[in-house]
Amino acid sequence: MNYLSKGTLPAIGLALLACCSTANAALVQTTRYTSYNSNQANTQLEYTAWCQAGEVATGGGYTMSYATGVFVYADAPTSSGSTQGWRFRFIVGGFEWPQYRVFGAVYVNCLREQ
Repeated sequence: MNYLSKGTLPAIGLALLACCSTANAALVQTTRYTSYNSNQANTQLEYTAWCQAGEVATGGGYTMSYATGVFVYADAPTSSGSTQGWRFRFIVGGFEWPQYRVFGAVYVNCLREQ
């Protein structure tokens, strides 16, 4: 897997949209997300939000409930073939009372030509 800086994938996608767009086309942005909910402490977890076919990932991120000892390995763009998305990989050392679990969402901002 190629690791790109956070700005590389969106810049490439926007450049491709710009060079291939028709003069009167509109760009539509959609935020897509994947929710997560886990009670696995001291385990590396990974979640990805994907754009749909024909969309370009322009950014992304994550939300997370309270937890202790969180270490983020990746919060970055990713791709699988021509599909683009946003990946969040992390480990949680422990959980806060009262939920004893970690939950949140990974999101990706997607652009497409309309």
